[in-house]
Amino acid sequence: MKFEMPHGLAHAEAKERMKALTGYWRMKYAVESRWAKDVARMSGSVLGVAFEATLAVSARTIVIDGPDPGFLLRSQVTGYLQRKLDEYLAPEPVPAPEAHKVRATVHAP
Repeated sequence: MKFEMPHGLAHAEAKERMKALTGYWRMKYAVESRWAKDVARMSGSVLGVAFEATLAVSARTIVIDGPDPGFLLRSQVTGYLQRKLDEYLAPEPVPAPEAHKVRATVHAP
């Protein structure tokens, strides 16, 4: 399955945001990413289904290419990818994955 989404960001900014997204996927789903230039090779297992995919950043588009999840899950997967790319490519950048962690503050008595 090939998923393409145009973006209006500078190439370097789009790549940094996609690195943040792959970092989120690493923390949330243990999906590993190996970046080489503008392409991330991803592998992992989501909902018990192992997969390998690529995420490529170009000057005007983001392309995610991976296995077809089948008729029953295709719309859920494309909807999820659409939401995440909308979020990470929005004009206001999302916080880095580390910023999502809850920080505890201990006050001495």
